[in-house]
Amino acid sequence: MNKLLTISIASYNVESTICEVLDSILECSLRDQIDVLVVNDGSTDTTSDLVKTYIRDYPGIVRLINKANGGYGSTVNTAMAMAKGKYFKLVDGDDWVDPEGLRGLLCFLASHDVDMVVTKYVQVNPHNGRETVIEGNYPYADEILPFDENSSYGVVPMHQLTFRTEVLRASGTRLMDGVPYTDAEFCIMPIPCVETIAYVDATVYRYRLGYEEQSVSIASWKKNLDKGICVTFDMIEFYNRVVAGPNKLTSAKIKYIKRQIVGSLINRYLIFLTYEPSRKVKARLVAFDEAVHEYGGTWRDEASAANIAVKILLLSKFRLYSALSLAYRLKLKSSGRM
Repeated sequence: MNKLLTISIASYNVESTICEVLDSILECSLRDQIDVLVVNDGSTDTTSDLVKTYIRDYPGIVRLINKANGGYGSTVNTAMAMAKGKYFKLVDGDDWVDPEGLRGLLCFLASHDVDMVVTKYVQVNPHNGRETVIEGNYPYADEILPFDENSSYGVVPMHQLTFRTEVLRASGTRLMDGVPYTDAEFCIMPIPCVETIAYVDATVYRYRLGYEEQSVSIASWKKNLDKGICVTFDMIEFYNRVVAGPNKLTSAKIKYIKRQIVGSLINRYLIFLTYEPSRKVKARLVAFDEAVHEYGGTWRDEASAANIAVKILLLSKFRLYSALSLAYRLKLKSSGRM
């Protein structure tokens, strides 16, 4: 490895934003330490041609991999295999970074050897100009800490994460192909091999919100519900493999991984509530719940304990489904999310 940090940029038809993300990374004064790896996931627009101009202007920094369309997870899998950096970070092709925050992260990485790094990020709504710094309840002390004693603050989202590349490879991290929402897998699959963590006081990622096509919009959640369920079940299967595997996980790692999966389960239950109530949707919801039950364990109980809407759904045996759906959709509409 001859670079400090690989930044993997998943790109599919992002001709309108790819220059913004590349410019933001290359504006960093320590850009020579970065391996910018753009993985073009079968785009049909000019994304690839635009990236080639950056390869010409920034040789040895920007690389491009053109591949057939395989979904978000396939771009991450490709980048992990091709990474030249000691550390690895994801940035989506329609988001960007703060150059000074990136510099702060690089300065920390250059002087420390750590498995997992947590930084801050900003949610940006381009329609109203609102920016919200997301810190989480994390102790930003810029020091290396044991993971087990310092991982109880909640599961860290992808936007805040940087992993040591060897941790990703040693853990066998591999995301599902052909489906969205696999960033949730990226957040937990390396954890069995993480021994140290650092919370670094740098705001690096700038996450674009507020457009209908976005994978986290209500419309996309509904459109991709079955694919999202596949990701949730894949995470449960991952959990069952690592807990039953030969390398015994600590209780802290088990709890950390479980939190992400329970959060994903809750999200799937709640997406069913965003539909207009119907017998067909209710039947799909009941079938989903039965599938969760078949996985065994305490998944339903933990989702119920963590979310009141899920608790009411399950305790009422779905008799209150229509009323809950109405209440939840009204809540989303009042908050401007529907």
